[in-house]
Amino acid sequence: EAVRLAEEAGRAMDAGKKDQAVELYGKSLELSREIAIVWHNLGMLVLERGDRMQAVEMLKNAADLDTERPTALYNIGLVYADNAQPDRALEYFRKALSRDRLHLPSLRGAAKMGRRLMLADEELLEWTKTALLLEKEPEWRLYFEEEKLRIDGALQALGRTGRF
Repeated sequence: EAVRLAEEAGRAMDAGKKDQAVELYGKSLELSREIAIVWHNLGMLVLERGDRMQAVEMLKNAADLDTERPTALYNIGLVYADNAQPDRALEYFRKALSRDRLHLPSLRGAAKMGRRLMLADEELLEWTKTALLLEKEPEWRLYFEEEKLRIDGALQALGRTGRF
């Protein structure tokens, strides 16, 4: 029954009936708290309503239940990035990349937070190189090329590790 309600909520969400989707996801959770997509989608709907803290908690539940996919962790990173918390955002983009090192949205998020924090380390450099292999959008390719130069230059200036 919980799965059926979750599917119905997903259809309501796709149809733009967000209030109905929230209600149905809530009913699904009353029957089972073990369906990751319910936590994820409800978290995203709650986020749209402006409740960042509740959304983050729901997304964390989704990430705990679905330990394979990076999506919930990536979305938590976005919440922190939008809330001017680049350290926390980078932490969650890093966690997302530990699940899927080729997750392009997380590579983008990590690059933006790394630049915002003025970080330069081998991990960021490797992520940037990976992103350059994957990225097709010209604006993002340029961004990653600039980041590669910035990070590489900073690492050389600092003896290959650190913050500048």
